[in-house]
Amino acid sequence: MTTHSVRQAEETFRNAFHVAPSIANRSPDFGGLRICGWKTPWTGNCELAENDDLVVICHRGGARKVQTMEEGRWSYRRSAPGLLSLIPPDTRSAYRIDGEVAFDSIHIPGSALVEAIGSRDSRLAQVSLSRRFAFRDGFVAACVDALVDDAYSLHPMNRQFVQSVVQALLRRLILLEGDSSDSIHGEERAEYSRISGRRIKAAIEERVTTGVSIEGLASEFGVSRSHFTRLFRTEVGVSPHRYLNLCRIERAKSLLRHSSMSLVDIAQELGFCSQAHFTDVFRSITGCTPLKFRRGV
Repeated sequence: MTTHSVRQAEETFRNAFHVAPSIANRSPDFGGLRICGWKTPWTGNCELAENDDLVVICHRGGARKVQTMEEGRWSYRRSAPGLLSLIPPDTRSAYRIDGEVAFDSIHIPGSALVEAIGSRDSRLAQVSLSRRFAFRDGFVAACVDALVDDAYSLHPMNRQFVQSVVQALLRRLILLEGDSSDSIHGEERAEYSRISGRRIKAAIEERVTTGVSIEGLASEFGVSRSHFTRLFRTEVGVSPHRYLNLCRIERAKSLLRHSSMSLVDIAQELGFCSQAHFTDVFRSITGCTPLKFRRGV
């Protein structure tokens, strides 16, 4: 995982909460694993944009009645200190906090999943985990605590220790996902028979500038988000979020070449959360910044 992708993942939290984190681990080791501590000012409603990381959150303090948006309405369940949440890659999420909140976040880049699990079990890295909110699990909490404590320690453990903890954390999350992560049931297989990579790609390409969401596409095709993501990876070879960004950048290239739109306007037109986010994604795909591309440098 390159450094700009790590910044992008952190930026989604910065933009949502308007505060810088206390970074417990800035090291590029462990495949870009990021461990952050957050203490926000008073926050009402906020939204986290999609990014490429698997994020595990532990609610530490502050607001005791945090809600999330589920199927267009605020959840009945509420998060309080001690509860955990899981945000899979390519997932946009919204929250109602109504106060200050403190939490730790563990960001595990997709490219680090195979490394953390090990080559023998690399198939597990392809499992699409579902979003989870305000849940309890002693083992997951213990893994998060170990990673946070180690990152803040004056004498941190070695790389092997961190990999072992991340591996155990991932295995537990996969176990919580249940058997549905390992196989597709007969009814779902029948649903998939009418879906092709070509149709999915076309649906994304048609909506590059109209606020497409992975959840919306999954609903349109009549399957769950996690199964939609897994199917897309199988059919196309990349995640839906990655393919959407590729389409966005192709559209951005055209606008940079043939229009006088500002970078801010292009970013907004293509659904990026900020000009900085747009620049990071553009650089990750093309190898240069939008400004240099426009100038032909």
